[in-house]
Amino acid sequence: MFKKQLIILFSVAPLCIKAQQNLEAGYSWLNFSSQILNNSANNNLKGAQALYLQYALPLGRGVQIAYRSEIGNLQNLGKPFKSYTNSTLAGIGAEIRVPVLSMPIKQSKLQLAGSMGYNFHYIPRIASTDSKSFTSHVSTGAYIQFVNPKLPFAIQFQPTWNQRLNNDFRTHIQYRLGVSFPIAKKSN
Repeated sequence: MFKKQLIILFSVAPLCIKAQQNLEAGYSWLNFSSQILNNSANNNLKGAQALYLQYALPLGRGVQIAYRSEIGNLQNLGKPFKSYTNSTLAGIGAEIRVPVLSMPIKQSKLQLAGSMGYNFHYIPRIASTDSKSFTSHVSTGAYIQFVNPKLPFAIQFQPTWNQRLNNDFRTHIQYRLGVSFPIAKKSN
């Protein structure tokens, strides 16, 4: 079933979307207590913030691979900690973006891509509990980009679901808002 959906996604993805090398930067926030997570371990009401830097490369047919690094602050670590305990958050990750839709809006363009990736985070303060300082999770989500030819950059928004793989940390939703700067000519 999944294989059939993947084939359909690749075949109907608009061929008019041209991938290019981009340098992307922005702000991300992590939400551990969303109602849709339905996970009692997610008692972190304050979440976390991070600054991120991504480098995206074209793979062909509009598909991109993006490499990310981020650093920030994880607030209110949860049950094993006092409610005010914070920690540094550092992470790296990579994701594949597959174009789904390109919609013209006057002289601008709204592009939508599906994304799937893998992330590692280093959170030093959680090592004092049964959790490990290094965490990992798979992320799936969307990548939305607003491109206006009059601007030297594009505006991007990326919501992702980050599923933990082991008991190393919590499942969470991450939102990224930033800008994307093209750094090379467009390729097909």
